[in-house]
Amino acid sequence: MKTSVPEQTIFFYVKKFIDPFAMNNSVRIGCYTADIVFCHKQQNYDVEYDAFSTHAGKVEADVARDKAFREAGYTVIRMRDRNLPLLPDVINIEFDFQDYRQPSILRANEGINRFLSMFECTEPVDISHDLESIRALYRRKVS
Repeated sequence: MKTSVPEQTIFFYVKKFIDPFAMNNSVRIGCYTADIVFCHKQQNYDVEYDAFSTHAGKVEADVARDKAFREAGYTVIRMRDRNLPLLPDVINIEFDFQDYRQPSILRANEGINRFLSMFECTEPVDISHDLESIRALYRRKVS
């Protein structure tokens, strides 16, 4: 399964700051596979990254998927491009990571920092600085 750079970035920071045992694309509930799952304070989380290019017009499918994970005991967090609508019954966080230009990376840093603050992580991240480590983690995962 192909994993986008924004998803790899979220996964990197989850493993670094929240749960070193987090998993990427390996937990299935019914016909759905979670982007990222982890545990924090005895609560299971499912984090989904939603790019506009792949999730525009898929609200019904996303809502059905979220329901399956909630019923399985997960708190669902949707990291979504700013042009996508908010989804019901989940935590929605704007995560706008379009490319590697500085304005996009600054917006992505803001989204990751908002996400991490939910888990008492206050150390600011710098995707530009960590990009090679993010790529290296993913290369280890798929090899």
